[in-house]
Amino acid sequence: MKVRLNPIERSSRDAPDFRIMSGMAEVGAAWNATSGDEEPYISVKLDDPSFNAPINAALWPTAVEGDYDLVWSRPKRDA
Repeated sequence: MKVRLNPIERSSRDAPDFRIMSGMAEVGAAWNATSGDEEPYISVKLDDPSFNAPINAALWPTAVEGDYDLVWSRPKRDA
């Protein structure tokens, strides 16, 4: 699925910095974040009715301007 991050004006400290859109559908939110090593990244939460569970991810900038590596995980489901 192709998505885009649309910047939004934050309404509170906990509000996201971005809406994640796939076409006209909002499928998640993202926040600017900083790692414990002071490296900036974008924290992402994707959720859609077609997913079994939300997907937590991080977008880490690469050496190429505007490119990111996506690292993600999904909480374990109870058997």
